[in-house]
Amino acid sequence: MPKRIIKSVSDLFGVLSNPTRLQIIILLNESEKDVKEIHERLGLSSSNASQHLAILRAHHLVDVRQEGVHVFYKLHNKKVMDIVQQALKFFEIELSEVESLRKALSKVMDHK
Repeated sequence: MPKRIIKSVSDLFGVLSNPTRLQIIILLNESEKDVKEIHERLGLSSSNASQHLAILRAHHLVDVRQEGVHVFYKLHNKKVMDIVQQALKFFEIELSEVESLRKALSKVMDHK
């Protein structure tokens, strides 16, 4: 596989590794939002939300449109949510396995 593809995938995971940007992507999966709604719903300052949105925009994960004084963002390609959902499923499986191990260990400890 070409190194530039590996680099692009690595960059994507780097962008998605930030919890705030991940929350923004999940929020934008619902529908297009303006900056005010994004920062209010996520409890961010307006400038913090704008900084994260600029990074998402630079990586072509969101599209922007302006309507008067309002700036609206939406996901550029909803397929990014496939990646997010797969990651969430991965951790659900991990958590269920940990819970199963905890229960099994508890049973063993109870029989001593």
